[in-house]
Amino acid sequence: MEYRSNRDASPRVSLSHAIATGTAPDGGLYLPTAVPRADVAALNLETDRVRFSEAVLRPYFTGDKLEVCLRRACEAAFSLSQPLRFLEQSTAMLELYHGPTCAFKDFGARFLAQCVGFQRETCWPMPHYDIFVATSGDTGGAVAAAFHSLPGVRVVVLFPSGRVSAPQRAHLSCWPNNVLPIAVDGSFDDCQCIVRELLSRSSIEQRTCANSINIGRLLPQIAYTAWAAVRYQRLTGHAPGFIVPTGNLGNALGAYMARTMGFPVREIVLATNANRYLADYFNDIAAAPTSVVHTLASAMDVAKPGNLARVTALMNRDELLACSEVVLAQDADIRAAMGAAFRQRGLAVCPHTATALHALGTRRTPHWVVVATAHPGKFPEVLRSVTGTAPELPVAVQRQLARARPCTPVAARADAVEAVLAAGQAA
Repeated sequence: MEYRSNRDASPRVSLSHAIATGTAPDGGLYLPTAVPRADVAALNLETDRVRFSEAVLRPYFTGDKLEVCLRRACEAAFSLSQPLRFLEQSTAMLELYHGPTCAFKDFGARFLAQCVGFQRETCWPMPHYDIFVATSGDTGGAVAAAFHSLPGVRVVVLFPSGRVSAPQRAHLSCWPNNVLPIAVDGSFDDCQCIVRELLSRSSIEQRTCANSINIGRLLPQIAYTAWAAVRYQRLTGHAPGFIVPTGNLGNALGAYMARTMGFPVREIVLATNANRYLADYFNDIAAAPTSVVHTLASAMDVAKPGNLARVTALMNRDELLACSEVVLAQDADIRAAMGAAFRQRGLAVCPHTATALHALGTRRTPHWVVVATAHPGKFPEVLRSVTGTAPELPVAVQRQLARARPCTPVAARADAVEAVLAAGQAA
């Protein structure tokens, strides 16, 4: 399997090269030259999710030196719990927040860390390597947790100052030794632009990224969507639609790719907050992004999703419109969905999952999988304001958060971040 830039102005590369560099020389994002078709009937749900996921992802690794690392990457990612809980007869919730940092990003971060660690062990003799990550909430903590003990690697976490919850900020700043959290005076989009700029200044021997910019972060998201779709169909006899809380479109891209592979994903609803670029794009391909709107679902506060370029490289706009829809949730809708879930089902959900429950309420057909992306205990203030109570995070996570340290503040410029790195500041 080879990988190409979505801009098609760079040479095709191997998977290991795509993971090591993060972005293509033309500034584009890597994606497979072809999405393989899966033999869905031959996949055995009765074994375990590690082997199921390995079978789903093997075509993406075929012929690459990382192929021998696939099992260990799947063991790291898919040993995490991902229960598919039925809320009612025709609606299930895929809970993806039972990992070490209580967010769905744990799957991709742990998978990518194994791939990077294997390459360092076998291919990269350099003494130092930087992993950059821009985060609007949960990604930074998940990447820091997955990479914090990896020898020779420094994790540089950029987040918009004042725009993440207190538990999220603590989670990206509580890891010892090799994690450098940087509070950027700007938006998530600014953080993402800085990461791209810093990567463009580097060579393969120095830096990569751990955002969904990196194809190694995206691949495991195909696997858990595929597993949930197959399991739902075998339990109910129906192919489900998926309702995915959407910020940078990485999780949704996994669903699109699972659908293209032939897994029983009926349609995909993109649940967004008040940042409406996707909704505008679905109405008008020439839509222009606007300034970021800060919402209760802060991890989805993105002006223009970076992975839209990958989605539109995989399918044309007519195909996209035929299989998916965008549903916006304003803050009032998020609060209403959180309150209704608690009153009617005794269910506490995070604000991001609430956007998906809001979208579920607009559906007129049955058989849906709602993707739950983060533990509700990561957002205690908004939960208490809506329901009067909030669940506690697991004890192990509370102990992690108690180790939180100050973050380095910088202006929203690549040069400002580069100066911090050059000064040798370490977490």
